[in-house]
Amino acid sequence: MVNIDNKAGACVEKETDFSGLLTVCRVAAGIALPLLAGVLLGRRLGERFGHEPLFVAGGALLGLITGFRQAMRLLLKK
Repeated sequence: MVNIDNKAGACVEKETDFSGLLTVCRVAAGIALPLLAGVLLGRRLGERFGHEPLFVAGGALLGLITGFRQAMRLLLKK
């Protein structure tokens, strides 16, 4: 993005900071991916052992716990 500086009349290139957007994407992926993995693993185990709702709920719970733990690590690191 190029802006013209009104005082000097020169073209100045302005850098855009996307670090906040990157942090939001990392937090979202950090929650969504473990949750998805937990649900899929729970589904697979439920099909194998015959208690699908129990395993899916347990996998989702473990995925959420893992995801929120990862999100807190990312947010508190900054």
